[in-house]
Amino acid sequence: MHFNKHIKIILLFVIVYVYSGELHAQYHLVGGNIEGTQVWGKDKPYLAYSDIVVGAGDTLTILPGATVFFENSICLNVCGGKLIIDGLTDDGIDRITLKSYRSKWGGVHIDNSTNTIQLNYINFQDVETAININSSSNISVRNCYFDNTDLRGILLTNSNHCTIELCVFDNNSRGITMLGDYGLCHDNTIRSNKFIYGQINIALYSKNNGYCYNNLIEKNFLGGASICMYFYNSNQSINRKNIVSKNIMTSIIDKLQTNQLTHGIHSSMDSIQIENNIFWKNETAINFRSNKIVFVNNNTFYENSRCIKDLPSETPISFIGNTFLNNINGIAIFKDDDQCKFTDNNFLQGNIALPLFENIGNHTISLSNNFWDTSNDSIINSMIYDYEDNPMLGSIIFNPILDIHSVDAPISPPTQVIKQQVGNGILVSWNRNRETDVAGYRLYYGNFNCYSFENTTNVLSDTSCFLTNFNIIDDIAVTSIDSDFSADKGRNRKHESAFSFANIMPYSGKDDYLCQSDGIYSITEASCFISNSKLHWRTSGSGTFTNSNNIHTDYIPSQDDFDKGFVILTLSLNKNACEDSFKLTLFKEPVIFAGDKDKISIIGYPILLSDANASNYKSLHWETLGDGYFDNADTLNPTYYHGKLDSIKNQTTLVLHISSECSNLSDTLNIRLINSYNLEGNVYYKNEAVDNAQIIAISMNDSIVDKLYRTQADSHGHFSFKRMYESEYILYAIPDTLYYQGAPVYYSQRDRWENAHRINLNGNTYDVDIELSKSYHESLQGIGSIKGRFDFPKTGFRDKSFYCTDWFERDSEVFYCDDGLSNIVIRLFNSDQSVLIDYTLTDDKGNFNFDSLPFGYYYICSDIARYKTSPPQLIAITPDMSNISDIRFFIENDKIRMLQQHKTELSISLYPNPCTKDCTISGTFQPDSYFIEIYNITGQRTYCQTKRLNGFSSFTIPTSKLPDGIYFVKISSSINNIAIKNLVIIH
Repeated sequence: MHFNKHIKIILLFVIVYVYSGELHAQYHLVGGNIEGTQVWGKDKPYLAYSDIVVGAGDTLTILPGATVFFENSICLNVCGGKLIIDGLTDDGIDRITLKSYRSKWGGVHIDNSTNTIQLNYINFQDVETAININSSSNISVRNCYFDNTDLRGILLTNSNHCTIELCVFDNNSRGITMLGDYGLCHDNTIRSNKFIYGQINIALYSKNNGYCYNNLIEKNFLGGASICMYFYNSNQSINRKNIVSKNIMTSIIDKLQTNQLTHGIHSSMDSIQIENNIFWKNETAINFRSNKIVFVNNNTFYENSRCIKDLPSETPISFIGNTFLNNINGIAIFKDDDQCKFTDNNFLQGNIALPLFENIGNHTISLSNNFWDTSNDSIINSMIYDYEDNPMLGSIIFNPILDIHSVDAPISPPTQVIKQQVGNGILVSWNRNRETDVAGYRLYYGNFNCYSFENTTNVLSDTSCFLTNFNIIDDIAVTSIDSDFSADKGRNRKHESAFSFANIMPYSGKDDYLCQSDGIYSITEASCFISNSKLHWRTSGSGTFTNSNNIHTDYIPSQDDFDKGFVILTLSLNKNACEDSFKLTLFKEPVIFAGDKDKISIIGYPILLSDANASNYKSLHWETLGDGYFDNADTLNPTYYHGKLDSIKNQTTLVLHISSECSNLSDTLNIRLINSYNLEGNVYYKNEAVDNAQIIAISMNDSIVDKLYRTQADSHGHFSFKRMYESEYILYAIPDTLYYQGAPVYYSQRDRWENAHRINLNGNTYDVDIELSKSYHESLQGIGSIKGRFDFPKTGFRDKSFYCTDWFERDSEVFYCDDGLSNIVIRLFNSDQSVLIDYTLTDDKGNFNFDSLPFGYYYICSDIARYKTSPPQLIAITPDMSNISDIRFFIENDKIRMLQQHKTELSISLYPNPCTKDCTISGTFQPDSYFIEIYNITGQRTYCQTKRLNGFSSFTIPTSKLPDGIYFVKISSSINNIAIKNLVIIH
């Protein structure tokens, strides 16, 4: 060794001699033993031409800003001496650089030293092993930068109580190695360092009966290496733990770019405690080999390819209080007789479909007392692969399960974090966490590097945040925090989750609304971060876009859209690879109806506003212009109590106001207040009381009171109307058609309402006796019949609620006026209208029927009070036409009309007309017998004759003896052809 040293010195002397002038000009030349105390400054660089040795009693101090070059393989050796290399000044930091002059230098070697070394703010470059600490203690290395070392950044062999913290290891083959080799390496601390790339960031070895134990590795970032931490113990187990705590292990360094697939921990060492770490986007989070005692507690396993690999048999590895989320290939595979224990963990797999656990051995595995994000056994069974899938395998038992998240496990990251360009800012939003102890969220932004951001917000309670002056491509992440979080403790604790990074999404727009009157909705706020993406709009409804491939377009809702009340409009990019939606609420135009404009109410009684109707509004309010009040003015159908002034004026005005997103509307209701009285009487037939008869009171004063009342006679024939409006009325009594106790009659003894007696009800009226008419139904004995229907009025029928009900209480489930108008009286008279043959009421479908009719001529008619009644119509029942079934009554222009649907009108002419003597009829006739009749204006037949006609015919009828007046000439055939003509006779 002495020979080699002398050779080196001789060679260096030659170098120094040749280049002495140049080297002395550029560098301080140093080498050999440090004698006493030396201080190296930064006036100019130092060049070490031989190994530097700091022996016992000697001190070397290198001042801030100094640069020291080392020739190839030259080392700085500390052998019991004191070494101070510190780049910290009173004014800040001025780093010291130790680097190779050419090729690689040998690094700093520290042997058998204690409390004599200070290494701080140093840049190590182009070195084989930067720092080699052997059999030393209490050595601290802080704030140093290790750049591209060939072998190791730092090697600790058989050393203890050393601290390495706040350093950066950039692309070192092995960052830090702790080795117990024929000795003990223990109680060392590796804290708050950054490891970037490399093969193995941190390694712990035991060999040759050495031990490596009780070391603490905490708060470090380890990213992009082949293996973040490697533990190997060739000796027997030793029950003293190495602790791995609060570290970040990931394949990601910055900008979310994966450089290589990283394995978090490769462990073949006993007694390891792995706690409060984040394993993120690794190929494998932990790979176990021949471990004896391992505790894995309170870690977050997030978006790894696989969490646990090669669980060893018969090894008590404990997983307690961990959070697993979105690990692509599951959590673990059990082999043989695994002794692993999983308790109080949260298994949150999101959208990952593969099994979380596989049992490929033949022993039963217990995974009870964990939270599976569901309580459904069938769903949990889909997350495991065991006996149920292959009978050759063992079972996995998961019951009992935890009903809620384990709060002892780290809180999970937020899900569905997205960022969207909204106007001049960025909207960041996410789903709310479901843990019971979630206390809020923190948003991080700015430069992302080594699992750290430049900026963060205060704790947020909402699930969105708007950032201004920000670029959509910049990194943004969100964390969730629990109730035990404290900002002064720093992050990477189990009380703050791992980062959940925001994905860029298109922005469709905020929820909005459209009024039907506007018709078209213009989409103007949407934005897309990739200009050449293939975008497409789609709707949940049936409306249309003016151009569904334009970012800014118009949407035209359909009527079905408005009926539904909303549509979801979705902006999709790249065949739905990412999309965003907003809800467009669709408001129909508001509709308001306070009631009939001239409502009538009784003085002294509350007014129920039951006719009021409104739709498509968000709020309403009633207002009175009088002095009364409402029981609830904010409901659609309140009760109004009129005031004293209202009663004196005999009127009041109420106004209904409604408001909607589209417009505000009002409608006015005028109420006339009038007195009311009672009306009572009795119904008789042949001087006997008639029970169950219907009594109708019809107001004839339409300008004031438009009202119909109905009541029913009791068993004594007595009827009573209570609180009828003061008005003029006619009364109509209709007996029950089942008992034939007389026929309908208007008071008093009138068949038509036009000539009925009118009662002026201006006070209480009693003893109104009504005698029913007589009909001769019981005398009918024939085979003929007349059937028909009263059509329901097409428009303007104001009395539907009155007629369309079960008057005689036959069947409460029957729907009246189902096809025609119900409860209308149809009368059948004889041929000269002198006798009422029969009557009936139209049924629930508007149909009527007369049967047992002898052959002959009949008049049929119907009337409804306040509708003009047409003259009775003649119907013939003959052997050839015994059953007539095509009679139809209808209302047209407030007049009751009738027609026989299948009659064909003949084309005939009368002349002269007006005539002074006889009249001639001419026309073209089909071969048949024709019945010629003449009626006067009152409906009396004045002439009849039967003729056989064929083809064009002309004949005279005697009219010279008929009095002057207007007549009707009717010609009808057996095949239902008919002609009716007016004839005027003037002598």
